[in-house]
Amino acid sequence: MDDSRQLHQLIEPVEPIEPIKQSELLTEEPQTRLRPVRRCGLDEVGRGALAGPLVAAGVILPDDITERLGEQARWLRDSKTVPRQQRSQIVALIRQHALVVELITLPVELINERGIGWANREAFYQLIARIEADEYIVDGKVRPHAPAERAACVRCLVKADAQVPAVAAASLVAKVYRDDLMTTLHQQYPAFGWNRNAGYGTPTHLDALRQHGPAPEHRTLFITTALNGGQKAKRARTSVSQRALIELEELKAAEESEELETSPDMNEETPAASLAPERPLPPFHSTTPRSRRY
Repeated sequence: MDDSRQLHQLIEPVEPIEPIKQSELLTEEPQTRLRPVRRCGLDEVGRGALAGPLVAAGVILPDDITERLGEQARWLRDSKTVPRQQRSQIVALIRQHALVVELITLPVELINERGIGWANREAFYQLIARIEADEYIVDGKVRPHAPAERAACVRCLVKADAQVPAVAAASLVAKVYRDDLMTTLHQQYPAFGWNRNAGYGTPTHLDALRQHGPAPEHRTLFITTALNGGQKAKRARTSVSQRALIELEELKAAEESEELETSPDMNEETPAASLAPERPLPPFHSTTPRSRRY
């Protein structure tokens, strides 16, 4: 069995997760299976960061993982709730006992070119294509795209990292691996404090951006939005701009209507409504072409 293990990087701790019953997850009746179920947990880290890559992990654990981890099993949970030191310790144990550990890293260049949504979908697609499993469980509500022959085996589960040990393990593995990457990048760009903030938009990170400008590892759209006040401010500015545009169009329409009503060339038999200016069209929103897979 050792030769079949595929390992890369892993996690940190909290209260032990009670494994979900097979009957709650499998689409096939358990009694029809002649071998243990291979359940792959999938999760990503770095989606909302201002800098650095997106990292996703897929992990398959043995059914007796909680027994193998012993007291450390309490740290097998959502990586965001686990202290940094414990994350590294539990990830080392996950590597030791996991049947499969696979990582996908999507660099900043691709995120800037194709968008974070595409990067997230691509990461999960590649993981599902690489890992052979009976079931793939993803944290959240949105089902990721998968190869046609495995699409029916993919299941979404809200807060899966708090219910499925394999998803918690994937969260921890991806988190530890990405944090290590950002610590390495910090040595090249120490002004941004990536060894502490992992590329996320903390106040000190934003201050450094204003002072030094972006580094090559920054996500262009993300930092533009962050420096302009974030998504809420962006939506507020957009709303104000749209209201102003609508008011301006309505004012122009009213002025043109008054001119038509007072024009000496206006035919009295022609209804005023037929001469009124057309209602302004809503602002045009362009869309980026999707990847061929999506």
